[in-house]
Amino acid sequence: MNLSHTVAKGKKMANIYSQGNKLYLNYRVNGKRVRKSTDLADTKANRILLGKEVIPALAMKIKLGDFVKPESKKFSFYFSDFLVQHEADKSYHNRVYIYKKVNAEFGNFDVSAINRKMVKDHLSSLNLRNSTKLV
Repeated sequence: MNLSHTVAKGKKMANIYSQGNKLYLNYRVNGKRVRKSTDLADTKANRILLGKEVIPALAMKIKLGDFVKPESKKFSFYFSDFLVQHEADKSYHNRVYIYKKVNAEFGNFDVSAINRKMVKDHLSSLNLRNSTKLV
C-alpha cells in the first residue's frame, strides 16, 4: 500500500510504502530518486509518525540543503592559503618557485581529482633532488 504525503501545494514530498511488513520512504533529492528503509513495522501508528514527523523533517533538510555534497575546490584556492601560511618559513624563498610550478600544473584541478600518481609524475618531470620532492 502506498501513501503519498504532500508538503507544498500539490507537490508530493514522499511516498510511504510497505515491503515485507517494513515501511519505506520514496523521495527525490536533487532530482535523484531515493528509497530508504525506516526500519519501522507497517502499523497505523508508524505511518502516522512518518507522515507527521519524519517526512516534514526530511522536507526541511532537503530545503536547507543538508543533502547537498560540498563541491570540491580547485587546487589554486588552497595554494593561496598555503603561501600565506608558509611565507615566514626559512626555506620559503628558496622553494617558492617549486610551489608555483606545482600550482601551474594542478591549479585548475579539483582537489578531489588529484591523486598520488599525478603528483609523483609531475615531480619526476622537475629537475629536483629526491630530498626536495618529499613524496
